[in-house]
Amino acid sequence: MDLSSSGFDAVSKVSKNFYDLIITDIQMPGMDGYSATQTLREQGYEKPIIALTANALRGEEARAQASGMDAYLTKPVALQLLKETLERWVPSATAAPAPTR
Repeated sequence: MDLSSSGFDAVSKVSKNFYDLIITDIQMPGMDGYSATQTLREQGYEKPIIALTANALRGEEARAQASGMDAYLTKPVALQLLKETLERWVPSATAAPAPTR
């Protein structure tokens, strides 16, 4: 697990490491979560990207999906919802494969 302080940092880390999943905020300094997601998708990152954000305005979930995010959760997130989302998008050895985008 790695943490990034900006979208630029996240994109850089993904270019150097393998991640099964990315959880991103929408509002980050330098490069926001939408731009970081679009950049990662353009670079070929195909694993799930989940937004976890306080930005719960109407239309933001659609914007997140349009940028290439797979799921959109708002803060404060219920632990059960986070668990269900992770189970849906992160395949395990005993579960069926994650849904395709």
